[in-house]
Amino acid sequence: MDSKLRDYLKIEVYHESKFLKKLYFKYLAPPTNAVYLIRKYQFCKSKILSILYRKKLVTKYGIFISKSTKIGKGLKLPHPNGIIFGEHTIIGENCTIYQQVTFGSSRQGEAKLGFQPVVHDNCIFYAGCKIIGGIKIYSNTRVGANAVLLGDTEKSGGSYVGIPARKVKKNTR
Repeated sequence: MDSKLRDYLKIEVYHESKFLKKLYFKYLAPPTNAVYLIRKYQFCKSKILSILYRKKLVTKYGIFISKSTKIGKGLKLPHPNGIIFGEHTIIGENCTIYQQVTFGSSRQGEAKLGFQPVVHDNCIFYAGCKIIGGIKIYSNTRVGANAVLLGDTEKSGGSYVGIPARKVKKNTR
């Protein structure tokens, strides 16, 4: 196994030391099994195995991902269902992505030009949100459920909600 793949899996999947718990988290628990399949797909050198991993991701979880998608360490998928990672999307480290989230381009053909979202570290994307276009989501950003983010976020992070998504002011209590 590739040492880089082993490092990713140690953080995301093998966080329990007992043998039976390792098997459970690797093969049976949906959140870690989906991450395991994504990592195996990303680091796979065999074309045939790569196709099989991608097919399993699509049929079992409805996760669509491209080989050109880059995802940093510490990925968490609490409810791995219906997640779409557009071609050339970049996801930073320690990001949490809930069900039905889409990262994609705003028009057909823009993926080939590189107009895909770039997500920095420690971001959370709640259920059903859409991240559209060649935008930057800076560190410590949260995108609310069913929000549609069409523009860059502020560098200080923050929470974004609505259609189109806008930054919510902090509660001063």
